[in-house]
Amino acid sequence: MAKFTPNGTTLGNSQIFDNGASVGIGTSNPTKRIEIVDTDEQALRISEGSGGSVGRLEIGYNSANDYGRIQAWNPILSPQGRNLILQPGGGSILVGVTTGSSPTSKLYVRAGSSAEGAAIVGFNFNSDPVGVVGGTIGVYGNSENNISSHQKRAVVGIASGSNSGNAYGLYGDASGENAGADKYGVYAVASGTNGVKYGVYGRASGDGGTKYGIYGEALGSGGTKWAGYFVGNVYASNYIQFGNNNAGAPPAADCDNNAERGRLSIDRSNNRLYICNGAVRRWDYITLTD
Repeated sequence: MAKFTPNGTTLGNSQIFDNGASVGIGTSNPTKRIEIVDTDEQALRISEGSGGSVGRLEIGYNSANDYGRIQAWNPILSPQGRNLILQPGGGSILVGVTTGSSPTSKLYVRAGSSAEGAAIVGFNFNSDPVGVVGGTIGVYGNSENNISSHQKRAVVGIASGSNSGNAYGLYGDASGENAGADKYGVYAVASGTNGVKYGVYGRASGDGGTKYGIYGEALGSGGTKWAGYFVGNVYASNYIQFGNNNAGAPPAADCDNNAERGRLSIDRSNNRLYICNGAVRRWDYITLTD
């Protein structure tokens, strides 16, 4: 596309090329209706004003590191990265699926293969964390409504399939070296004035393999570790099974302070049920008979 040179008297070529079907900017061979080619990952900039000190939307591609980029940016504010609103008029956002799909959720994300890893990963790190409930949160779910017939589920995890691999409907891992901070792999609160409330609801079903509705594991050195911690009554409609079965009395070090009171252990050699009764009485036991 022709343009006049700065002196206004000579006709020359501009960076815009029109082949009658497509328009190219930075390329003389556009293959789409509009094609922009630039070595800068901010190839397209949309703003409400001119100059470098206004807010704008930047779109581009970084070929050196192989990623696309969409960024709302304002260089005179802090932080310079600004909010990006998608679908303000309604509709769903689909990632990894075609527009022919009919999602029932506002955000629908699908990983195309096992090589792509998790469909969604939540990560939040800050040396001085300030956020929801005063800490760093990888994934936060909040479901609230006042319709009595509607279930409220802040986070739902479903893992299914017919292969022999492990399946986790919800997997939480909280780790770190900060000795003064509590760590929760999964932390759930269900509150309200009516209906049944489940902070965590786990169900494992299938025709083979071992199934855990809820599985907890606490590892590490130092500090207090609970694979599961409950405040209030605990109800089991079937069996409760303890895996700590000793051939003899349990270690004395496992019942030497009041914080360990209530621990249970089965001595399978002498047929005894040991109960930790605190720092003074230590391990008490009940003889098991037929």
